[in-house]
Amino acid sequence: MEPSSKLSVILVLAMFILCVHFAMGDDAKERCSYAGVYNFGDSNSDTGGISAAFEPIKSPYGMTYFKKPVGRVTDGRLLFDFLVEYIGLPYVSAYLDTINTDYRHGANFATGGSTIRNPTESIYVAGISPFSLNMQTIQFTQFKARIIDLWSARHPAADISQLPRPADFSKVLITMDIGQNDLSVGFRTLNEQQLRAAIPDIISEFANSVQKLYQQGAKSFWIHNTGPVGCLPTETFYVKNPKPGYLDQYGCIKYQNNMAIEFNKQLKARVIKLRSELTNAAITYVDVYTAKYKLISSTKENGFDDPHKVCCGYHENDAHIFCAQTGIVNGTKVFGDACANPATYVSWDGVHMTEAANKWVANQVLNGSLSDPPIPPHSSQKMESFDKLAAAFLIAMFICVVRGDKEHCSYSGIYNFGDSNSDTGGYSAAIVPISSPYGMTFFKKPVGRPSDGRLVLDFLAEYIGLPYVSAYLDTINTDYRHGANFATSGSTIRSANSFISLGSTSPFYLQIQTTQYTQLKSRIIDLWSSRHLKADKSQLQKPGDFSKALFTMDIGQNDLILGFFTLSKKEQRAAIPDIIDEFAISVKKLYQQGARWFWIHNTGPVGCLPSLAINVQNPKPGYLDRYGCIKYQNNIAMEFNKQLKARVMKLRSELTEAAITYVDIYSAKYKLISNTKEYGFNDPLKVCCGFHVDDVHIFCGNSVTVNGTTVLSDACANPATYVSWDGIHMTEAANRWLANQVLNGSLSDPPIPKTNMHSTEPTSIDLRDIQDKYPGISTQAALNVWSSMQQNKLIQSDNYRSTKIWAPDNPRGAETLPPGLVERESDLYLRRLWGTPSEDLSIKPKYLIAFTVGYDQKENIDKAMKKFSENFTLVLFHYDGRTSEWNEFEWSKRAIHISAHKQSKWWYAKRFLHPDIVAPYDYIFIWDEDLGLDDFDAEKYIELMKKHGLEISQPGLSENSGLFSWQMTRKRNDTEVHKLAKEKEGWCADPHLPPCAAFIEIMAPVFSRNAWRCVWHMIQNDLVHGWGLDFALRRCVEPAHEKIGVVDAQPIVHQTLPSLGNQGIRQKGKAPRAAVKERCKREWVMFQIRMALAERAYFKMKAMASNQTNTTDHSDKSQSDEPKNTKSIISEPLHTSKTF
Repeated sequence: MEPSSKLSVILVLAMFILCVHFAMGDDAKERCSYAGVYNFGDSNSDTGGISAAFEPIKSPYGMTYFKKPVGRVTDGRLLFDFLVEYIGLPYVSAYLDTINTDYRHGANFATGGSTIRNPTESIYVAGISPFSLNMQTIQFTQFKARIIDLWSARHPAADISQLPRPADFSKVLITMDIGQNDLSVGFRTLNEQQLRAAIPDIISEFANSVQKLYQQGAKSFWIHNTGPVGCLPTETFYVKNPKPGYLDQYGCIKYQNNMAIEFNKQLKARVIKLRSELTNAAITYVDVYTAKYKLISSTKENGFDDPHKVCCGYHENDAHIFCAQTGIVNGTKVFGDACANPATYVSWDGVHMTEAANKWVANQVLNGSLSDPPIPPHSSQKMESFDKLAAAFLIAMFICVVRGDKEHCSYSGIYNFGDSNSDTGGYSAAIVPISSPYGMTFFKKPVGRPSDGRLVLDFLAEYIGLPYVSAYLDTINTDYRHGANFATSGSTIRSANSFISLGSTSPFYLQIQTTQYTQLKSRIIDLWSSRHLKADKSQLQKPGDFSKALFTMDIGQNDLILGFFTLSKKEQRAAIPDIIDEFAISVKKLYQQGARWFWIHNTGPVGCLPSLAINVQNPKPGYLDRYGCIKYQNNIAMEFNKQLKARVMKLRSELTEAAITYVDIYSAKYKLISNTKEYGFNDPLKVCCGFHVDDVHIFCGNSVTVNGTTVLSDACANPATYVSWDGIHMTEAANRWLANQVLNGSLSDPPIPKTNMHSTEPTSIDLRDIQDKYPGISTQAALNVWSSMQQNKLIQSDNYRSTKIWAPDNPRGAETLPPGLVERESDLYLRRLWGTPSEDLSIKPKYLIAFTVGYDQKENIDKAMKKFSENFTLVLFHYDGRTSEWNEFEWSKRAIHISAHKQSKWWYAKRFLHPDIVAPYDYIFIWDEDLGLDDFDAEKYIELMKKHGLEISQPGLSENSGLFSWQMTRKRNDTEVHKLAKEKEGWCADPHLPPCAAFIEIMAPVFSRNAWRCVWHMIQNDLVHGWGLDFALRRCVEPAHEKIGVVDAQPIVHQTLPSLGNQGIRQKGKAPRAAVKERCKREWVMFQIRMALAERAYFKMKAMASNQTNTTDHSDKSQSDEPKNTKSIISEPLHTSKTF
C-alpha cells in the first residue's frame, strides 16, 4: 500500500474511533451514519427505475411486502432493499422515479436489464436497459450537480426538502450490483470463449464507473459480484435433454455459472486494484454469488422449494408465460400469476428471487462473511495489513451507527444501481406495473418489487437505518431524501441492443443508471439553489448529502443471462471483461460525481434460477449440479464475479477517495440454494408465484388459457418457505436470508462486522391502508435492526448483560426502545374501563368533529351532533367548564369532553389535536358552536371533498345566514363546489390568491389529515383567536387554488347566536364582543409580522448557507411574492375574516 493510502485509512479509522468514544450525546443521530445510499446496478437492485421510465410492473409483483407493484421485479423487497433496511436508511428512491421523489437519503440508478457495458441491443428487442453502469454514473453526476445547484443561493424558492444536502454526497454509501446482464447478454450472443474474453472489458467499464463516482465524491462503496446466473429458471427453462455435465448437481447451467465465477474473480481483482487507486475510498466486495448459490443448493434446509421452480408465471411444458404477463396456451388465455406462498420459492419470476429469497441472501451477505474484506466480529486484535485496517474502519463505523455520531459517520442515503434483484419499483413504474400477488407478503400489494415483499436492497436500507430506497423511475410521490434506486428489472451492465417488449433486458443499463444519477444529482442541486426558491424540495436530498450517501450496485446478472441465449460459452467468457469495464466506468462516473461509498454486489448463481431451469428437459449428465442449477451458467457467473472483484480491487487504487465494498451475493445465494431445508425453505427451484405444470409456464401475475381454461399464475400460500418468488427473483424470506448473509460482513470485501437482522423487524406493512393515511411517507422498518443483538458484543465487560439498545431514528427520547415497540401516533378512540361490550365502538371512526361549546348552546349542538354518524369521533371543547350537564344527550356518552375555562377552539386544537393524535382520521372538522346544520350531510360532504380534490374546505354559507364576511364563502346554487370568487375591487390583484381563491373562513374549516399536519404547526401557542390563519392556509397545500374551496352542495347557516365572543365583562368601556374583536385584530397583526420575519430569516439563512452573503436581502426586493416589511404590514387595512 502506498504511504498516502495508509495514512488515509489511519486518519479515517482515527475519526471513527473518536466517534465511538465521544459521540454519546443526544444529538448523536445527526452526526454518525450514512447520509444515504446511491446504488448502481441492474434488476437485482432496481427499485423502480425501469418501471417508471417505460411500463409499470404489474401485479403480482410486489404482492408480498408492498402489496402492490412498486417497480421491483420480485414479490416484495430486493436484496438491495434489505441492505438499506439493514443500515437503517429508507428504501432508496429510483432515479427514474422523478415525481415527488425523496432523494435525501440517496438514489438508486439501477434499472432492470442494465449492464456494465453499454447495451448493443434495444430494450424493445432484447429487453436490455439503455441505462448501463456508465449511464448510471452519468446520472449520478447530473443528479449531484443539480442538487448542489439547487442548494445554492441562486434558487431560494426551490423546494429542497426532499433533496440531499451537497455536503452529504461524500458521506453516502455507493452500492453497485451489476454485471449479471452483461453475462446474460454474453450467454445469448457470444460463445463461451467470446464471453470470457469480454469479461475484462466489462470489468473495466465497471471500474470506470466506480472511478467516476469516486471523482464525484463517493467514498464508501459496496459492490456485489454477480450471482450464479446459470441457476436462473429462465435459463434452465429451455434446457432440453442436456448433455452430461451441462448442468450441475443443483440443476444450474455449469458454463454460465462458471462464466459468472470468472466475472466475479476478475471483478474482485479489479476491486482490489481500485482500493489502491482510490486511496480515500472504502470499497467492500460482496460475494452475492456464494450467497445465492448457497441458497439454491440448500433450499430445503432453508425452508424453500425447488430453486428452479418459479413462483410467478406460467411454465408448463414448452409454454412460458412470464410473471404478470398473459398468453395463449392451447387456445386458452393464461395469466402468469404468482404462487400462493412466495416465501417458499427462491425464484420469483424465473430471473429474480422472491422477497423471501432476497431476504435470505441479504442475511447471508449482511453477516459480513461474504464481503471482502470480511466483516468480522468485534475484535481487539492488532491489525497490520490494509484489509485489517479496513476491517477496523468498518467496525468503528458500525459501532457509530449504534452508539455514535451520525453526522460524521452515517450515510445520508442510498443510491442503488442494478437490475430486478434490487428494483424497488422502477421497472414497474416505467414499463409495466407489477400486479398482484407481487408484494403480497410485506407490503400487502404490488409495490414494484419483483418479489412477494422486500428485496435485499430493502433489507440493506433497513440495516443502515434509512427508508426504503425510492425507484428513480417511479415518479409519483417519490422521496429522494434518503437516496434513489436506479435499478430496473432486466438492466444490464452493458448497453442493450434489444427491446424490452421482446426480450428481458431493460434499456436502462448501468451506464444509463449512472447517467440518471448524474442527472438526478444535477437537478437536485439546481433545485436547492436560490433560483428555485419556490420549488418543493421536501422530498429531495440536500446537495451536501450526495457525498455522504451509499452507492449500491447490484447488476450483471442480466448480462450473463443474455449471453446464455445469444452467445456461445466461449463468447460469453470473452464478453465478461468488457462488461466489467463498463461496470467500472459507471463506478468511476459516480465517483466523478462525488460518490465515495460504494457497495457492489457480484452476480448470483444465475444457473439456479428456476426460470432457466424450468426448460431443462432430460439434461445430460453433469449439465446440472446436484442442486439442479445449470453448471455452465453458474460458472459464467463465477467468472464474471471473479473479474468484477478484480476490477473492484483496481478501482480502489484508482479512486483513492472512495470506499468500495465488494459483496459476494453469489456465495450467499448459492449457500441458500444448496441448504434450503437447513434454513427453512423448500426446493429452491420451485417457484412460489406462477403456473408451471408440464410444459405450460405462466409466470407470476400472468394468466393464459390452458386446455380451454384460463389459468392464473397466482402465488403460493406461504412464500416464506420458497427461495424463488417467480422463477427469477427471490421471495422476501430468501431476500432477508441473503441480507443477513451479506450484512454480517463475511461476504464483503472489505469485510464488515458480523451481525444478524433485528428480530423486531416488522413482518409486513399494508400499503393499501397507509398510502391514503400518510401519502409520501417512506416505509422504514427496523431501524438499526441489528443494534440490540450486537450491543452485548460491543461491551468490553463480560459481566455486563444489558439488553439496552440504541435506535437513533426513533423519536427523540425513545432511542433506547426497540423500534417495533415505539408508538409514534395515537388516537381518540374510547376504551371502556367497565360496563358491557355493547358500549365498545362498533367501528373505528374515520373522521373527527370538534365543537367549542358553552352549555347555553346545547340545543343547537344537539341538533348538530345528530348530523354526524358513528364514523365520527365527537369532541366537545367546553369553554364554560360545564361538562356533566351534557349527559342528558345520548350521543354525549360516546363523545370526548375537554374543559378549560375561557379558551378558544384554536387553543384547544393546538393542545389536544396534535397531528400524531388525530392521525387515524381522514378528515378533521373544527367548528364553532353557532352553526345551523339543517341541510347538512357530513358523509356526503366528505365525498364531495374527495371528488373535487379538496384538502381544506368549508360548507357554503346559506343565503339564510345572518352573517357574511366574504363573497368567497357564500353558497352558490349552480355548483357542487367553487374555488374562485370576486371580492371588492382591488382586493385580488392575483385571482388565485386570498380572498378570491385559496381561502376559507375559520368558523367551520375541514382539513384532510395531511393539511391538518401542516396547519397545526402554523397555529401559534399564544395567538388563540386564529385570526390570520384564513389567509395563510394556502401555504399548507399545493396548488392551493385547486385544493382549497367551498362546498356549495352541503350548506350551513352562520347563525346570529351568542357565542364565546360575547362572553365576559366590559373592558375600558367596550362591550365584551368589542374587546374580544380588538384582541383579534392585534393577534392578526402579530401573526402577519411573525410570518414575514420568519420568511426573511429563512431566506437570509439560505443565502448565507449558499455562500452568497453579498447578495441583496430578499426582503428588499420588490417582487410580489417576497415577504413585506413589518411596517407595511402594520399599516395595511385589517381585512378581518371572522365576525362574532
